[in-house]
Amino acid sequence: MNASAHRYPLDSSSSADRAGVLTGILTGVLTKAVARAADRLGVTRSQLSSVLGLSQSTISRIYRGEYLLDDRRKEWERALLFVRVFRSLDAVVGQELIARQWLRSHNHAFNARPIDLICTAEGLVRVAQYLEANSHQHSHQHSHQHSHQHSHQHSHQHGHQHRISV
Repeated sequence: MNASAHRYPLDSSSSADRAGVLTGILTGVLTKAVARAADRLGVTRSQLSSVLGLSQSTISRIYRGEYLLDDRRKEWERALLFVRVFRSLDAVVGQELIARQWLRSHNHAFNARPIDLICTAEGLVRVAQYLEANSHQHSHQHSHQHSHQHSHQHSHQHGHQHRISV
């Protein structure tokens, strides 16, 4: 084996090896994104346990960096949905406090609190779909109104609005 093969092992690896490395990176990113989203939304570890379908001890291991989500299990799909909920909620409301309040308030469209719904797989799907539909509607309305309100909103809100991000 030549010297460059030792220094750059991915150069001589198979596509399966490269896919494994990419999956490992994505796994770490999604695991961290889920924990950050839960923290930003005020979702407790107990609630996150229900959202992902994992034990509370596994959730503790996620926060300690001792567990990565498994892309071959249902936890992966639920984690993707949870991050979609977080990102859609950010697109609709844009403020962390309002997002937290929305999750904990009774929603007439669901006849329930979204925080209670996302603790089941079916509820998580419903909330994700609802928010995505509303975020698309919101972004269309915002782009239409943006040109009329930009200067007033910018001067009034600049520095006061904290976007939710993962």
